[in-house]
Amino acid sequence: MRIGLAGLPQSGKTTVLKLFAGGHIGHSENMAMIKLPDPRLLKIAEIVNAAKTTFVEFELYEPQGNIAKGGAVFSDLQGAYGLVIVIRGFDGGFGAPQILEDAQNLKDLMILYDAGAVETRMGSLEAEIKKGRTQQERDQMTRDLHTLEKFAKTLSDGGLIRNLELSDDEKKLARNQGLMTAKPWFVVINTEDEADIPQAQDVKQTLSAEVAVLPAKLLMELAELPADEATAFYEDMGLSPDIVGRTIRRMIESFGFIEFYTGNEKEARAWLIPKGTTALGCAEKIHSDIARGFIRAEVISFEDFVAAGGYAQARAKALLRAEGKDYIVRDGDYLAIKFNV
Repeated sequence: MRIGLAGLPQSGKTTVLKLFAGGHIGHSENMAMIKLPDPRLLKIAEIVNAAKTTFVEFELYEPQGNIAKGGAVFSDLQGAYGLVIVIRGFDGGFGAPQILEDAQNLKDLMILYDAGAVETRMGSLEAEIKKGRTQQERDQMTRDLHTLEKFAKTLSDGGLIRNLELSDDEKKLARNQGLMTAKPWFVVINTEDEADIPQAQDVKQTLSAEVAVLPAKLLMELAELPADEATAFYEDMGLSPDIVGRTIRRMIESFGFIEFYTGNEKEARAWLIPKGTTALGCAEKIHSDIARGFIRAEVISFEDFVAAGGYAQARAKALLRAEGKDYIVRDGDYLAIKFNV
């Protein structure tokens, strides 16, 4: 999964990228593979004595250029599943921060881009419908055109496409067009220190997104200190040492994802799935052969797994639940899927 960073110039996007990456940037200076911090997975790995622990990973990248000038920045963001919107909450020699104004400016830029993209696609569809196509193709294009007209009306009214009630086909069309306002957003107000930001709630309402307040530069500096010194600073400032990890998890959860787990002595692994995924969908995530030969899923919550002391102990205590392929998997479920191929 790819997640893009978006923000006005001097908002500190690169600092946020490095902070989320733990200071480790990949071969490209504007991209990093982020491991989703996961204390639950570490506990499972400890219990099953796993030789290998596999975290969920996602790509975080920062397009180069000025988003206010559009063009290449939006092209780079089209392929992102979701966006981290970074807003300047510090002076830094750039003047007093205009947090709410910047949030509205970014929203307007996203809407303007989408409106142009929708208008262009509508023009193309209208031309294609008039060409020698099959009736089935014309019917599909007509449906797409009606959906795009709905998108255009929403954008014209200053709304966001992701706030609409959309069918699966409509969501697919928005995704295929790479529309910015159809993607999930998570907002980081990048501050100078740990102070509260009174505008945070207004930003949340303006952008219809979860908001985190992070002193990114300060947290980067703390990460470079010896552990005991860093702990003292965290305590003095009233910050949690795992504030970054918790923020990353909040972001993923706000995008509509949960995790389930598998584990044995070879590997303990976390799997990322959309909320509402069935046991069969989880089997498919692991391997298509497992899904094809699905018999049942033996399920236990993370809390019960830990309390029991492991899978075998949970089975002995009759704590495992046998669930069918339509079972909706919950966040933190440990799954052992039985199959036959």
